[in-house]
Order: sequence, then C-alpha cells, then structure tokens
Amino acid sequence: MSAAAKGAATVVEPRSMPVGQRNVVRSNDSASLWNCTLSPGWNQDEVQVLRKALMKFGIGNWMKIIESECLLGKTIAQMNLQTQRMLGQQSTA
Repeated sequence: MSAAAKGAATVVEPRSMPVGQRNVVRSNDSASLWNCTLSPGWNQDEVQVLRKALMKFGIGNWMKIIESECLLGKTIAQMNLQTQRMLGQQSTA
C-alpha cells in the first residue's frame, strides 16, 4: 500500500431520505412512540390531530400549529405537555 493510500481517509457522504418519506408512521415504528396517556382535556381524536400537526410542522413549532387552526382552544403549554407524553417525556426543545 502506498503512503498516499494509507493517509487517504474514506469520505462518507451523509444520506438523506428521499422527499416524501419523512414524517410517515411506519408499521415497524416503535409502539411506544405513539402509545401515550392523555393529558387532562385531551381526547384521542385531538391527539391524532396533534400527531399529524407535529409531523407536518415539526416539534416545537407551536405557533405554526396554532395558526393552522387544527387544534382550536389548545395552548402552547397543553400541546407541549401532550407531546412530551407522546414522546415519553423526552426533551422537546
């Protein structure tokens, strides 16, 4: 092996998911990711709407979710708490 070959590092380019594959609930997703207890004042239908809003707008983009009017009457604090329950109390920062 030449000296140049020994010193050359293999560069691995990061791979991105193809467009359209992001934010899709798949059959092989962890069951615990979407299995949660409800916060007070939430029902299953609202949790489904929140889940879809999080997939569309991203976690922490509360103002975009509020502006979309998909969860009328829910505050940022309520959405954040329910999201924490959905994600198992992980950081949502």
